[in-house]
Amino acid sequence: MSPPPTDARFLAAKALFLEGVQHHEAQRHAQAEQAFLASLQQLPGRASTLMNLGAAQLAMGKSAEALASLDASLQAEPGDAQAWCHRAEALAALGRLPEAAQDSAKALSLAPGLAAARWQRSRLLAALGQAQEALGTVQPLLQPRPDAAPAWLLAGQMRQSLGQLDSALQHYQQAQALDPRLPRLPAVLGQALALSGQRAQARAVWSDAVAAGLEPELNRYLLAGHGGDGNHPTPGQSPVDYVRALFDPYAEGFEQHLVQTLQYQGHTAVVDAALAAAQANAPPLDHVLDLGCGTGLCGRALRRHARYIEGIDLSPTMVDAARASGAYDAVRQGDIVKLLQQTARQADLVVAADVFIYIGALEPVFDALRQAVAPGALVAFSVETFTAEEHAAHPAGWCLRPSLRYAHAEAYLAALCRHQGWQWRAWQPVALRLEQGQPLAGAVVVIQVPG
Repeated sequence: MSPPPTDARFLAAKALFLEGVQHHEAQRHAQAEQAFLASLQQLPGRASTLMNLGAAQLAMGKSAEALASLDASLQAEPGDAQAWCHRAEALAALGRLPEAAQDSAKALSLAPGLAAARWQRSRLLAALGQAQEALGTVQPLLQPRPDAAPAWLLAGQMRQSLGQLDSALQHYQQAQALDPRLPRLPAVLGQALALSGQRAQARAVWSDAVAAGLEPELNRYLLAGHGGDGNHPTPGQSPVDYVRALFDPYAEGFEQHLVQTLQYQGHTAVVDAALAAAQANAPPLDHVLDLGCGTGLCGRALRRHARYIEGIDLSPTMVDAARASGAYDAVRQGDIVKLLQQTARQADLVVAADVFIYIGALEPVFDALRQAVAPGALVAFSVETFTAEEHAAHPAGWCLRPSLRYAHAEAYLAALCRHQGWQWRAWQPVALRLEQGQPLAGAVVVIQVPG
C-alpha cells in the first residue's frame, strides 16, 4: 500500500495539532501531549508542534522531557522567542537558574516587546539576587492596569532588597490598589510595614487578608508572629509553603551565608553533643537520621562516624544539594512527621540542627520519632531558648517570635521527654549564630530512648 499523499499527512497533523492546543488551553495537558506527539508522527520536526509539546510537558512537571522537546523546536526554528521563554522555564524548573536567565535574555533580545519574556527575565534575575538588573527589566511593565500588579509587587521586592524600604512600600501599595487579591501581596506588604515600625498597620493588613480568605494560613502565621489580633491561635508550625519559599532559592549560597556571615555553629554543637553522648555506644553508629539536613552540614560532620546516614528535608533544592554533597547514603524530600512515620529502618542517632525553630508544638514530632528510633537511640537537636519575658507570657512552653521562628522552654522539652518515657541526657546553652549582629541564645538538647 502506498503512503498517503503529503497533503493528507499535513491535514492530519494540523488537526491533531489544533486538538492539542484545545486540550492545553483547557488544562488537559496529558491529552495535549498525546495529540502533539501524534501530530509529530504525521509531520516530524515541526517547530511549532515541538514548542507546544514542550509547553504541555512543562505544565505536567515533566521538565526534562520539555527541555528535549524545546531543544528540537529551537533547532528547527532558532529565532522563536516564545520557545526560548519555555526553555528558560524548563531550565528554571530543573534548578539551572543561570542558564535559564541566559535563555530569557535571548528571548527578550528576539522580541523586546514581548511582555512575557520581560516578566520572566525579571523574575529569574530576582531569583539570582540581581536586584538592580531585575528592577530595570521590570520597570517598563509598571502600568496603571490590574494585570500589572504582579510587576509592581516584584519591583517593590527588588526595591526592598536594595534597602529602599519607603519606595518598596509605595510599590506594594500601588499593587494593592490595582489588585487587592494578588497572592503574596498582603504577606509582603505587612512585613514591609512591620520593618518600617508600623506594626499596627501590618497586623491590620494580615488580619484583613485572613478575613478575606487570602492565603489565610500564611497571613495567620505572620499575624501570630507579630502579636496576633486576639482572634486566632498561634499556629503550631510554620506553613510548608513558607518554609519551602524560604529555602528553595537559598541552596547555592546557603552554607557561606549561614556559617561565614551569620557565624552559625548550631550544627557543630549538635554533632559534638551527639557524639559525646554516643561514646558509650561504641561508634561507628549503624544508622543516623538527619532531620532538616539542608545542604549537609551535619551529614559531613557525622560521615566518618556512621555506617549509614539518611537525610530528610522539606526543600527540593536543599535535597539536591545534600545528595550532591556525598555525605548521605539516602536523602528524602518531604514533611518530617510524615517521613518519620514511613521510616522502615530504625535509627540509633537522630540529629536536628536549626529545624525545630520552624515547629512550635513538638508533640507530633516526638510521637513520630517513637517508631523511627531503635532501643537505646540518641536524639540531639538545637532550639532557640526563651527569654525571661517569654517564660511569663507563654506558659505553653513555646512561642512564635517576630523573626517568624519558634523558641522553646527547657521545662516544655523536659516534659515531652518524660511523656515519651525517654531519658534527659543534656541541656547545653549555646550561641547558635548572630542575629542583627548579636549572639542568638539557644541550647542543644540530648535525650535517649531506653535500651
